[in-house]
Order: sequence, then structure tokens, then C-alpha cells
Amino acid sequence: PARAFFDNMISSAGQPPSSILYIGDRLDTDILPAHDAGLRTCLIKRGPWGYIFEHSPEAVIADLQVASLGEVLASLRGQAI
Repeated sequence: PARAFFDNMISSAGQPPSSILYIGDRLDTDILPAHDAGLRTCLIKRGPWGYIFEHSPEAVIADLQVASLGEVLASLRGQAI
């Protein structure tokens, strides 16, 4: 998505960007632009893109990496990302 998408999402949420977790399976269109907008990010290894990007050096920019949506809450419990 374009930067305007993230700006509108942040505005609609009424929360600071650092308190929003954006989950996506692509680095180029999800994780990197969301990170640039100040959001916390989660790379989900779902579908071909999630697995293609999981070993990319840029994947370390994601605050979390999970294999399924079910793992997101478990990963967040007890940690402040």
C-alpha cells in the first residue's frame, strides 16, 4: 500500500503508530512501508511470499515473525514490542 494507506489507518485508529501492529507476508509491500510509517510489524510466513522473504536480510526489521495468525498473541504475551 501507498504511504497514504498507512497514514489513514493510523489516523483512523486514533493511536500512536508505535502501538499498532501491522501483520503482513511481504517485506516490500507490507513490512518495510509499515515500519517506515512508524508501526510495529509482524512478518507472517503464510503463502509463498512469507516463505520467500523469511530468510531475506531485511526480515530482521520485523518486530515479530510467526508461522500463523494463531502465534501472534502467544508471541506478544509477556513482551513489549
